[in-house]
Amino acid sequence: MANRQVAPGLPFDIEALTAAQQRGLDAFSTASRITAESLQGCMRRQLELTQQLMEDMRSSLGSLRAEDPRDMAGLVGQQIQQMTSCLDRSFACGREVTEMFAASQREAWEVLQECCRTNIAELGGETQETATVVGGTAAQAADTPARTTEEAARRAKRTETGAA
Repeated sequence: MANRQVAPGLPFDIEALTAAQQRGLDAFSTASRITAESLQGCMRRQLELTQQLMEDMRSSLGSLRAEDPRDMAGLVGQQIQQMTSCLDRSFACGREVTEMFAASQREAWEVLQECCRTNIAELGGETQETATVVGGTAAQAADTPARTTEEAARRAKRTETGAA
């Protein structure tokens, strides 16, 4: 890291930071693409499974026949059995689609994690100095909304009491 040229007044290598930012953008782009493609695939599969389940339900309910038209208990029992079977299949389909999406989310997350690992390794020894500079800026940024809110509350209170 010592052989890198550091910009005057800055405790980090601008080129390394720029490369890290580019890797971050590329990683987010890749993760977004993975997520979008996966979502499309999950939606297609969910549609296929729903159509299949509806057809199965239609055919199974259409095949219900009581051997004795007065045997309503037997017919109701058949309906319950077939609907239970359809519900079990629909839960299995839901699990399948959920697992597909979870797998793609893991893949997208791994892309982002790898980018972070690479950036940390690349910025290596400079991270402490960078963290100090960025940490001060981040603390100021985090404090700003609180100060702004407090100031607005004080102004509102002065307005209510008639003080200028």
